[in-house]
Amino acid sequence: MLGYEKRGLLLRSRYAIPLLINGNPNQSALTNMCLVQGSSTILLVVQEDKSTISVRDPELQVIAEAIATFQWNNRIRARLGEPELDSMTIPCIAMIGTRPIFYLVPVTRELSEAVATAQYLSPPTVVKKCVVVSNNRRLSEGMETPDFRQVALQHYTAFRTLAEAHWSAFIIPVEMEA
Repeated sequence: MLGYEKRGLLLRSRYAIPLLINGNPNQSALTNMCLVQGSSTILLVVQEDKSTISVRDPELQVIAEAIATFQWNNRIRARLGEPELDSMTIPCIAMIGTRPIFYLVPVTRELSEAVATAQYLSPPTVVKKCVVVSNNRRLSEGMETPDFRQVALQHYTAFRTLAEAHWSAFIIPVEMEA
C-alpha cells in the first residue's frame, strides 16, 4: 500500500540470511521481513520487537541483519559476475509494538570483516535513526492511535524515497540477474 513492493521487488517474511564467520556460513540472521529484488538482492530489512521500548533495544538486531545483508548481497553479486562493493547503506525498519523506528546502517567491508573475526573497528560506525513521535502520546501507543498513524504513514512514505536512493547504489539491474 505504501509502494515498497513494486515489479521485481517482493516482501519476504522470516527470511534467513546466512552469516559468514571466518569464511564459513555457520549461522544465519532471521529477519521478520525484508524487501528482496527478485530472489537474490536484499534491499530493506524489517525487524519486529513485540516488547516495550524500555525493555529491549532493537538496534543490535537491526545492525546484525544489515551486516548479514551486506555479506549476502556481495556473495550474490560475485555469483552473478558483478563486482563486490566496498560499502552499502542498508535501510532498516524496527517495529516496537506498532511504532516504527527507521535506520540507515552504513556497512563497509572493514566492518563486515571486523564482525566476522570478532575484532574492534575504529572509528565506530555511525547509524542514522529516526524515531516516530507524536504530541502528547506515550511510547507504548502506536498505530492504533489515529493521529500517530497519520504521522507514521508519512514517515514510511518519506523513508521509502530515502531507502530507494540508498539501495539504488547496490541494486542489480533485472536484465543482468540470472
